[in-house]
Amino acid sequence: MSRDLNRLRRAGGSARRPLFAAALALFLVLGPEMALADPWAGPSDLRSLLQETLAANRALARQLEELREQQRASEVRLSRLETRRGAAERIIRQYAGGIAFIQGVYRLTDDSDRPLRYAGAASGAGETISILSTEGAGPEVTFEFHGTGFLVSAEGLLVTNRHVVEPWEESERVKGLLRAGFRPGRIVLRAFFPGHPEPFPLEIVALAPDPDIALLRFDPRGIDLPVPPLASPEEQSPVGAPVLLLGYPAGLAALVAKAELRPSASL
Repeated sequence: MSRDLNRLRRAGGSARRPLFAAALALFLVLGPEMALADPWAGPSDLRSLLQETLAANRALARQLEELREQQRASEVRLSRLETRRGAAERIIRQYAGGIAFIQGVYRLTDDSDRPLRYAGAASGAGETISILSTEGAGPEVTFEFHGTGFLVSAEGLLVTNRHVVEPWEESERVKGLLRAGFRPGRIVLRAFFPGHPEPFPLEIVALAPDPDIALLRFDPRGIDLPVPPLASPEEQSPVGAPVLLLGYPAGLAALVAKAELRPSASL
């Protein structure tokens, strides 16, 4: 009798070992929470659970790969931006010395070449109105203008926009005076280059209303100024290509403000 009981115990232990091994494998694959979620689950339930887990793992792998692709794309964009920034810095260092600040002054005269002058002021409607006349000895009415030009020749040829050197066509106030018979005339036209405090007087070589171009000339006085290269007609930039603009869009006020900030920054 005792021998029969021992045989039954050994048989039960042998039957439990495969079940334990299967449970351990399921524990390792699914994790403790999922493996122990339902201790009475049958083979079909475990198979479904395993398939769901594998499907979730595949979805997670796809998401990780998408994140890696996004990271690689971001690294490429960052590299391009750094390359463009480096190129812009090199261009500025190399050619900024050939970009001129153009400054000028013009006045208006009548048919007898008498300049328009300030003859006094009148108050009305809460504002002061200047009285202008060609009579008397009051100060002349002058108009200051400024713009940007760039070298196209080491011999002193400078290109800018026509409206920079003929600014009276851009002012509605001045247009009214022109319609009244006054004529504009420049009394100052000069260029300043970075690193050179003395101005370079300019003379007009040619004007083109379309495409709004003016060619100017000055004496470089033996100073070596960098000449930015001009693109050939065949070298057309594609739409969307990055563009680097060098110039003085804020005019003289920005240059004065920058000069005033330098002593403050050094304190």
